[in-house]
Formats: sequence, C-alpha cells, structure tokens
Amino acid sequence: MLLRLLCSFALAVPLLLSQVRKPDFSGTWKTDPSKSTFKVTPVKNPDPSVSDAPPPPPEEQPPEVIDQKDNSLKIGELAFTLDGRENTNELGQGLFQKSKTHWDGTKLVTEWVLERDGQKLVTARQVRSLADDRKTQIVDTHVQTPETISDSHAVMIKQP
Repeated sequence: MLLRLLCSFALAVPLLLSQVRKPDFSGTWKTDPSKSTFKVTPVKNPDPSVSDAPPPPPEEQPPEVIDQKDNSLKIGELAFTLDGRENTNELGQGLFQKSKTHWDGTKLVTEWVLERDGQKLVTARQVRSLADDRKTQIVDTHVQTPETISDSHAVMIKQP
C-alpha cells in the first residue's frame, strides 16, 4: 500500500510542476535606475576583421511595452514565440535579430543574435522574471560583441 502511494506521488509531482502558472509580462515597464546595474568589460584581443557593432542603447531608456498572449510575446516592435522556435525580427539598415525564447520554470529566457549580411555582430542571453508582487520585473542580460562583454541587471516597475 505504501509503495503504491509513493509511486502515485512520484508520478503526480512532475505533472503538477508542469502546470506551474507562467507569469504574464504584459504591461508598460519603466527601469528603476537606482536598483539597476550595468557593467562593460573589454574583450581581450578583439577580432579586427569583424565590422563594428551597433552603438549601445542610450542611458535613459524609454518605458518598455510588452504584450503577451498565449504563446506569443511582443516587446515594442519585436515579436517572439515562447516555445523555443526561432524568430527573426528585421531592424532596418540590414540588421536582423534572430532569437529563441523558452520558459525555464517561471523565468523567460531569450537567446538572440544580431546579424548584418549573415555576420554575427552581437550575441545575447536575457532572462526575465517577475517578483511575487507582479509589479516588479527583473531582466538580467548578458551581451557579447567582438569588442566587449556587458552584463546588466535591470529592475523594472510596472506602470499604472
């Protein structure tokens, strides 16, 4: 009897864990600069044959508008699916962002590459999560260019 109960429990736990409610990132989010960090490290011996990467984003970031429905996510004009399939966003001036987004528990992970003429300019990994209050979003981003590695920890507050 105990063995049967333990087997039932062992089968039920993975099913229950797979049903964990995924957070909804929809809304308008503004970065709290007092709680956010950004670090840039030069790459040793950068590859001189690689063309220059686009400039970094400006210091003051505009609010980020996110629309999440079912298996899709839109951040500004960028579109993503949440099932690990590749997405391509055309950014203009010959730039393309190719990405794959998937859930890791309740964290949303996006790995992306910025390309021009088939050449990789930037690679990145971004992890989004929501605090228990659902009004605070944490975005940890690791970006690598031929010249630099940058890591940012953004704390974003949901706007009314």
